[in-house]
Amino acid sequence: MPASRPQRSICLTGTGNCGNAQVCQSLSVNIAQCPPSGFPQTGDNCGSPIICESLDNYCNSINNNNVARNFPCCAGWQLNNDEWFGFFARSTTITFEITPSNCTPGGQQGLQAAIYANCPSFPPSGSWCTDNLIDVQCSCEVNPFQLTSTNFVVGQVYWFVIDGCSGNLCDYEIKE
Repeated sequence: MPASRPQRSICLTGTGNCGNAQVCQSLSVNIAQCPPSGFPQTGDNCGSPIICESLDNYCNSINNNNVARNFPCCAGWQLNNDEWFGFFARSTTITFEITPSNCTPGGQQGLQAAIYANCPSFPPSGSWCTDNLIDVQCSCEVNPFQLTSTNFVVGQVYWFVIDGCSGNLCDYEIKE
């Protein structure tokens, strides 16, 4: 089941013949569809990501269509059902908050993620991690976590991967 945005209360304030009035009603409203309508499918490897202007408020469910392989720059960890995005840096400082939810039970639960300056080979060689790793969350997280850096180059494309630990399936939302 794709992720959905939180329900919101809507308040309307107005003036008219009856004076000032405020009506608050808690409505069950789906603020946005997850994934957003018309948004292309995420890439299932670094060589075929979708390229995004922004990942802010993107939400979806982790797919389950990949073969396990080493998680670049996370010794001992694997990517199992990874999703790849390319994004343009709009600032030198960017923080992504990733919020996992509705993770399937069993084994290791949650999400892991990373940002790279270039698409990694598998496994990366030599000093590739030192030269290209921007930030990483290797361990599994079921609570919100952040990836951040103050060294982005405005206009450059970076690679973002998100993965369900040990094949775990979760919904998620990304905020910038």
